[in-house]
Amino acid sequence: MGLEITTCRLTASGPPPQITLQEIGSSAGDPSDAIKGYRQAYFSDLGGFVDTPLYERSRLSAGMHFRGPAIIEEIDSTAVIGPASTVTVDATANLVVTLDGG
Repeated sequence: MGLEITTCRLTASGPPPQITLQEIGSSAGDPSDAIKGYRQAYFSDLGGFVDTPLYERSRLSAGMHFRGPAIIEEIDSTAVIGPASTVTVDATANLVVTLDGG
């Protein structure tokens, strides 16, 4: 008769990693410089399909901000920004989306 293991648990711990986020350069540039085209997108708040700016994510710099609707594309993801929102790019390249009026 062989050995049968039905439950196996392991708990491990170690020091927390030291993470340093690299800040990106800020720009006085206009976020419209990052627009690479327009695409039809459906927003019920606007009554259907609307011509929506398509932003190239790599061309957005810290401090840039713009209102939705918008589509932001990069190689591995796409962000769809609703019409009642504002996007701000922070110092570490995060897209901070704020719902207007909320």
